[in-house]
Amino acid sequence: MQSMNTATMDFEVLSRYDDLFTDIFLDSLFLWFDTIKMNVDHRRPRVSVKKILSIIQKNILDSGRVMDAVNELLELDYFKHYLALKNQKQVQEFIQHMKRYLYM
Repeated sequence: MQSMNTATMDFEVLSRYDDLFTDIFLDSLFLWFDTIKMNVDHRRPRVSVKKILSIIQKNILDSGRVMDAVNELLELDYFKHYLALKNQKQVQEFIQHMKRYLYM
């Protein structure tokens, strides 16, 4: 049995990441409706839709470089601030989950 320190993300963390990524990568870019969020305290992130779309277009659609897109997204002020207080394991989990959305 794994200890809590080495276990994978718990539901609360996973649902927070899902709420964030659906908001950024789906709701504001491609859907005409907002997906249902699991966390009542979720607030729409303040990120430039044009900037997100530009990063996706340049790095993923044009050249298939998901990690370049991830690295460029992580340089945005919003993500720097969001990850500032997270430990290395949490940052890696965040990146892995972001990649799942960008590979879709």
